[in-house]
Order: sequence, then C-alpha cells, then structure tokens
Amino acid sequence: TNITIVMIIHITLLLLGLTASPCLAEVTGEPGAPVKVSVYYETLCPDSQRFITNQLYPVWLNLMDIMEIDINAYGKANDTEVDDGYVFECQHGPDECEGNIMMACAREYIEEDEFFMTFLNCIMSEFEGASAGEL
Repeated sequence: TNITIVMIIHITLLLLGLTASPCLAEVTGEPGAPVKVSVYYETLCPDSQRFITNQLYPVWLNLMDIMEIDINAYGKANDTEVDDGYVFECQHGPDECEGNIMMACAREYIEEDEFFMTFLNCIMSEFEGASAGEL
C-alpha cells in the first residue's frame, strides 16, 4: 500500500541519516510498482540544494531500481502570461528563474534518469544556478 511505501522510504532516509526538508516532495505508488517521488525545487534555494545533494540524490543512488523520479525546477515562483509567452518571478530573483529554466530544459532533453540526476546533483552542488556550468 502507499502507507507501506512511505514508511519504507522514511525508514531508508532515517537509516541513511537523512532528515526531512522543507522542499515539497510527494511519494506515491501501487504495490509492486516503482515508487513515484515527485519533487519541486528551486535552483538557488539553500534548502533545495541541501535536500537534493544530501538526501534525494544519495537515496536515489541506492533505490533507483524501485524509484520513479518526477523532478521539477519550479518552487515558490509566479508566472504571468503575456502576449508572446510568460514572465516569471522567482523567490530568489532573476538568476534563480534562469537556473530553473535551464534545469527544466535539461530535464526535457536528458531523458535517462541516471544522466539527469547526476547532472542535477552537479549543478546543485555548485549552488550557483545557471552560472554553475560556466568555466
């Protein structure tokens, strides 16, 4: 059941020495199916950075065979539709919006979870948003 799956994830996090984070995460799934973990994060949020690098990524490395990851770079932001698209306002400013857009684009084009999660962990470890990729 879903409660059993949540308990297994919770116990695994505790065994790995990980604590809860203020990032929004939801765990769902059917018995016997991979556990779906949905995460909404912000590229320049210190809490998101700690959650992804210290909790989500290490747990995913251990449980990737039974996890379906649904990860979205869109946290506390506002979007307004304008004539030719959208205008975004992010909690941590325009650089965060740029980082969120970069990560959303990366998720669109990096289809394999293994490659995307490694890339995400690298970017969030640098904790500089889109500028983390600059030399």
